[in-house]
Amino acid sequence: MSLTPIRVRGKRKRKDDRIPQSPSQSSHSEERSLTVSLPPSTKTSRSNTPSSSTTTRTSRSQSSAPKRRRRQPRLSLLEQLPTELLHDIFFHALNLDLPLASPHLASRLSSEHLYIKLLLFAFPGRLEDVDWDLDEIYLRTDLQTRILQCKWMTRDLLRKCGQLYEERVARAQGRTTTGVYYDSGCYYDPGYYFDPEPELPYWPVCHVPVNDEEYYIRCCVPEKLLHGPWTDDKVTFLSILVQGGATVDLENTTASEVMLEGLEDAIREGRADTVGDLILLDDFDFASAPSLMRLAVLEAGCDRRIVQMLIYHFRSTIDAGDSMLWAWAAKNEDGSQNIGTWLREKLKEEMRVHQSRQSRKLASPSSNADVSAT
Repeated sequence: MSLTPIRVRGKRKRKDDRIPQSPSQSSHSEERSLTVSLPPSTKTSRSNTPSSSTTTRTSRSQSSAPKRRRRQPRLSLLEQLPTELLHDIFFHALNLDLPLASPHLASRLSSEHLYIKLLLFAFPGRLEDVDWDLDEIYLRTDLQTRILQCKWMTRDLLRKCGQLYEERVARAQGRTTTGVYYDSGCYYDPGYYFDPEPELPYWPVCHVPVNDEEYYIRCCVPEKLLHGPWTDDKVTFLSILVQGGATVDLENTTASEVMLEGLEDAIREGRADTVGDLILLDDFDFASAPSLMRLAVLEAGCDRRIVQMLIYHFRSTIDAGDSMLWAWAAKNEDGSQNIGTWLREKLKEEMRVHQSRQSRKLASPSSNADVSAT
């Protein structure tokens, strides 16, 4: 019994390696070859090629065939709810991740009306009597910090909410608006850390007193507002939050390093208000005082407000005898604003303050006791 020949499709064979065929298969192939080799005259007169009318009819039918539509995803029961109910659920849960659950929910929960309502709920005003328990205070401050980190949270939206709140207060008191909210400059005085009676906006309040103002719980400024480049929107945004009493998270984030870079950028750009706001937010490392002072004088052109802030804040570590600062002051004594003379007088004043501190330290009883003990 002979084996059944098997041919593997796609595998090329040489002519010598072809599989031998049986007699019946060879006669069938010979008949097929004869049929193929007949001349065109011996074939049937009817051609197998389709006519032009058939071709056009086929192309029309193919072009008129309906295209397959993209299947729309089925909405969940939550997504099928009306917008008003979705807003109520959002405010009941206070979960800012709810719009991230699906694109449909994001579009339904992304209106300016909803943002303004959420901001006025999360941030109290200065004229409100906040009577929250400790859990509610921590919940609100965490919510405030999350809101400030959102991409939709901008300076214009914050100013619009402040304007609405100030108008509400004015109507309740029967007066016209004062426009206090639009004064976005820093209320930092180089002689004092705060203006004794600063004129602050009514909204927002970013800190809540606890135990009869024994201490405050504050929301945190996002890192996107702590570094340059310093645009007008970012400067005003940061100033409003600082005036509201916000702080920075120095333990769980890299805000301290980011703020130091932002302070250097603000000095280079001559943003005196931003320098004051950043100094209020954090007690910077005093070891960076000499480099900041040289940056403000040698590179930034010695802005008087900025230099005065640095001298007051880093007074204990400012090197008033720095030869580079004295050389710059001597070179710019004949300027139009006498900036070199002003800097030289400030350095002399700091040297006198430093000498008086050293003399008081040596004259104190504790230092005399240490000297006698040695």
